Amino acid sequence: MTAEIAEQEQGYEDLAQEHDRIMEDRNHLAVTVAEQGAALTRMSAEIKDWQRQAADAQAAVETVNRLLSEEKAALLRSSLQLDQLRSELTDKHQVEQALDEARRENARLRGRLEVLEPLAATLAASAHREAGGKVKPGKQGSLGLPATAAPPGS
Repeated sequence: MTAEIAEQEQGYEDLAQEHDRIMEDRNHLAVTVAEQGAALTRMSAEIKDWQRQAADAQAAVETVNRLLSEEKAALLRSSLQLDQLRSELTDKHQVEQALDEARRENARLRGRLEVLEPLAATLAASAHREAGGKVKPGKQGSLGLPATAAPPGS
């Protein structure tokens, strides 16, 4: 019976050691589960942070796209204004050229007038002398010539 008791005591001791090992494994697993739970919580927070960053980045992209569209529209308006100003400048240049041409023509005609006026005065005086003063008073034609002379013999 003692051998049987000793055998049972050995069995209890083996069971106690097995129990201790199981409890130690259980505690180790509980620590591992707690560590993995904490890691999952951190990863979940990081994922939420990344999602927030992604949403912020998306909002930033949309803002940049909107600003880019506004800048493109402003550039188009500016380009149209520039085209209009170029057209106006071309028109102004053409007007200035026409004015310069008109001034040159005016100067040319003044020069001819300066030459023709003394000649017209000489012709008028000569015609007046030939008509013997028979020009109706106050009537002069173009270039200072008498407008109407009395017919010869009147």
